[in-house]
Amino acid sequence: GGTHHAFANRSLNLTRPDIASVTLFSLPRLFVTLLVISFLAEAGVMFLLPVVLPKTSRTIEAFADAVLLTLIIAPVIGWLVIRPLQGAALREKAHAAAVIAHALDGILTLDQRGIVASCNPAAEAMFGYSSAELMGKSIESVISRPDGDGSSHQGLIEQLIGNFHGQRMGLEFKGRRKDGTAFPIELSGSVVRLDGQETLIAIARDVTERKRAELQLASLNARMKRDL
Repeated sequence: GGTHHAFANRSLNLTRPDIASVTLFSLPRLFVTLLVISFLAEAGVMFLLPVVLPKTSRTIEAFADAVLLTLIIAPVIGWLVIRPLQGAALREKAHAAAVIAHALDGILTLDQRGIVASCNPAAEAMFGYSSAELMGKSIESVISRPDGDGSSHQGLIEQLIGNFHGQRMGLEFKGRRKDGTAFPIELSGSVVRLDGQETLIAIARDVTERKRAELQLASLNARMKRDL
């Protein structure tokens, strides 16, 4: 529908980050490097301790050895391991955010009560709301059953959760824009656990154009049958 046309012209050049490439070394080389650094650090500490702390008890010497070794090794591990992994995680997060932001379908995340927690630009264009307006709204303010069934809000949420758990994709619902106009949508999604709670990820596709084409085709077929 119109939403697809609005976003189809966006140019998007995304390359998925290669997590393996962000580490400074291959895993075997990294392992050997850490072993060598640990050995050299321990050797240095053992050499320096008698000079820095002469004539100390074995207990104090062992404690000082552990502290100095930790102070030397911790920054190395942070630089060689933690820093590259943090960079990879940030790039993965940015990549996922870019994919969602440029998706042609409307994507909304909902809590278990059916309250919108987030949405992408396609959902904003589809329903005519800004993200700030959509967040905090009930999903039933923009999506309802296609037959106009006026059953409870909780019934709609339970249906969505059941559909998403059952991997029933592309089910028809009725979308409702901010100006009150209704339009047909296909709804797919999934249920994931975030912070110990179920979160619904709803993917809405405007099928107005497809429905219009189907009606035109049906009308043409009916006309052809009458002419025969």
